[in-house]
Amino acid sequence: MNDIKIASKSIFLQSGDIPGDMFATKSVDMFVSFRQAAPGQDVVVVVTYIGMNKEGCPFFASMVGASVKVKLPRQRRRAKKLIEAAAV
Repeated sequence: MNDIKIASKSIFLQSGDIPGDMFATKSVDMFVSFRQAAPGQDVVVVVTYIGMNKEGCPFFASMVGASVKVKLPRQRRRAKKLIEAAAV
């Protein structure tokens, strides 16, 4: 694993690659946690295949999370209501 970026910012604290074993299903909860990604932000996983197959190998990944409802400041709530009302 070369890097994981959320909104074009690396989430890794150290330089250098991380072994893919750190992201195995059985160990991921012990070693890996990510900062929150807001809806609409890009999440990019940068990997390098180092196996024996000259054509490479398919890469599969999934990310599981929860949607967090954040209370907006009063001014933003009012603006959101005005926009929603105008759209109707």
